[in-house]
Amino acid sequence: MAFRCDRWTLINVLPVGFVWVILGTIWSLYSLLHLLPQITSEKPDIKQNGIIEAIVCNSLTFMVVTCLVLAMFTDPGSVPDAPPWQAQNEEDDKTSTGKNQTGTGTQVVQHETKLSGARRWCKNCSLYKPDRCHHCRVCKSCILKMDHHCPWIANCIGFNNHKYFLLLVFYALVNLAFISFTLCYETVSLVYVVEMTFWRRFFLVFVTTFSLIMGMLLKCFFLLHLWLTSRGMTTIEFCEKRHVHLGSGGRLSLYDVGLYKNLQSVLGPNPLFWLMPFNLPEGDGLEFRVGAKSATEPLVDMALRNQGITVRTSNNYENEVDSPTTRNPAPEVTGQPAAAD
Repeated sequence: MAFRCDRWTLINVLPVGFVWVILGTIWSLYSLLHLLPQITSEKPDIKQNGIIEAIVCNSLTFMVVTCLVLAMFTDPGSVPDAPPWQAQNEEDDKTSTGKNQTGTGTQVVQHETKLSGARRWCKNCSLYKPDRCHHCRVCKSCILKMDHHCPWIANCIGFNNHKYFLLLVFYALVNLAFISFTLCYETVSLVYVVEMTFWRRFFLVFVTTFSLIMGMLLKCFFLLHLWLTSRGMTTIEFCEKRHVHLGSGGRLSLYDVGLYKNLQSVLGPNPLFWLMPFNLPEGDGLEFRVGAKSATEPLVDMALRNQGITVRTSNNYENEVDSPTTRNPAPEVTGQPAAAD
């Protein structure tokens, strides 16, 4: 189904406009109050330092703007309006194990089902939900591998734009850290030593303090999302506690396939381009590999059963997991509560 969303209402535009105002304000004040005086200085060392700082700052700002635009306008991923996701009503398919054989010969293996064993159904979109898919009331669409709805970009974070969002936070954090670091010396020394106008002193202190505060907030936000990515979890799965507590603060997601593959599932297959806004993750967002630990460790199996999830494995499970041609391994999860719309 095409991504349908009447996003550009006044209430949705205001947070987006606020982000652009903050971005423009910090960049403008930093350029006028810090970079321009250095670049126009008659001292060669100060001028050279100003040129280097201008190149670094503008490069980081360019990456922030690029990732912001891509995260804002990229379709996060929607459920196809075609078999095997299309049905007349919720009662059309009552397959108890999450497997459905359609008339076209396409087999769908799902690990998230209702308590009855039936496939998850979206009454708003009139479509079946793939694993990790949730309906967003703001975007009015089912989003593939939905992480959360971000009001600051007026878009959902899903399978297709999760990397752009993560890079946006990363480059914004690095840019703010660079601005704060280069302004700290000037703010401490020049403000109290060199004679300057009140407004210049005020705006220097303002942009330094504001950058530090925003940087600290983004640092916590980025570390949280980096940790979720390394564990193979989305924000919704974490908030709904759709993971297993292993003791000593450890958690295991059903879709945790190891640190390297978890990062690949968001940042793309080639680690050389993880920090670039391309090299998107492979797949279509409809099917996901289940981690081997979810079915092989007794402690995990017991914890899953306590949450109402039953994991069944075949005798050749290890072979199927290790096979590069297997997109969905043998474990089938039944009895997991349906995700909230």
